[in-house]
Amino acid sequence: AKLPSVRKDEVGLLGGLAPTGARIDRMDCKMLDTALRLAGRDYKLIGSAVSARPAPKQGKGAWELRLSNGRLLTTLPLLGDAGLENATLTLGDKVLSLSQGRLMLSPGELIADALYERSSKLWSAELRVNRADMARLLKADWKKRLTGGLYGRMSLNGNADGLRQAEGRLSLQEGVLEGLPILSELEMDGTRPYRTLRLEKASARLSFPYADPARNIRRAWMLDELDLRAAHGRLRVKGHAVGDEDGSLAGTLLIGLPQKTVAGMAPAGGELFRNLFNAPSASGESGFVWLRMNLSGTLDAPQEDLSVRLSTLLDALPQAAGGLMKQLFPGKGGEDAAPKPADAPGADKPSTPEKTLRDAGDAAQEAIGKGLRAFF
Repeated sequence: AKLPSVRKDEVGLLGGLAPTGARIDRMDCKMLDTALRLAGRDYKLIGSAVSARPAPKQGKGAWELRLSNGRLLTTLPLLGDAGLENATLTLGDKVLSLSQGRLMLSPGELIADALYERSSKLWSAELRVNRADMARLLKADWKKRLTGGLYGRMSLNGNADGLRQAEGRLSLQEGVLEGLPILSELEMDGTRPYRTLRLEKASARLSFPYADPARNIRRAWMLDELDLRAAHGRLRVKGHAVGDEDGSLAGTLLIGLPQKTVAGMAPAGGELFRNLFNAPSASGESGFVWLRMNLSGTLDAPQEDLSVRLSTLLDALPQAAGGLMKQLFPGKGGEDAAPKPADAPGADKPSTPEKTLRDAGDAAQEAIGKGLRAFF
């Protein structure tokens, strides 16, 4: 029998098996390097493994990316060069999200969750930090002066223009203060326990924005609910500080010293003592006498009024001041100092309580500025 001829439009034997589309269930990349510039900062991800899967529940065309074992390079002080342990990114047509992003800070870790809405350009983030080295936030000359592990949690949100709100709490554990200006000179029973202060507690709340139109403060960072307690009850610090966007500084600190520590100064100081330690007692802090320190100026050039008030009282009460300064700064210009002839090699100019106070005040202002710049 004659076979029928094959028409030109007839489908061949395998023609029905030809693909009409493709579906990708997973893509893997063993090593990814990428860079991103966001809000004026550069971010680089190096050597990260990536696994990508479709995420239909997040909308048509959405993808879920899982990253692990890379390095994140940034100019952010807290992060610097951090190890990326893992992170999950969801890329959809409506939202971008980050969940359980874990960065290893060596020591410590930062855990981040974030959400960005494409249409409104609104974003939010939750940050948690555990056991981070405080040195990551400090200038070089403060890295050895203040040590400890930083813990905290921050909630932030904003829009295309930048940060709108932020609030969180920070704490320092196993903290140590070395060479704190003025206090490091206090001597009791032949020792100087204030030269090195171990901290039982150091915590504060950090929030943005803070506004006080009466003082022309518009969008400032507020550090308040400050609670610092040194071991063995040697020191208490409470208060708040405000750093505005223009760099201006304001705030008040209450510094508490044990009554037994300063008891020997009272007879010598007289009116000076009563005017110096005249801040109201903080709630629940019996057994302390308190000094008030008002902050002003800028973060780059901070000012405080404590040394000014001391200087004024020194001029008014020179005899009482001299007695008190011998208690505060033993061996500096007092009777116990070992004088050198004025023309002797290496001889110092005679010290006075006023000069000692002025030098200590300058050191305190510098310390305040550098310490607050770590937060603002």
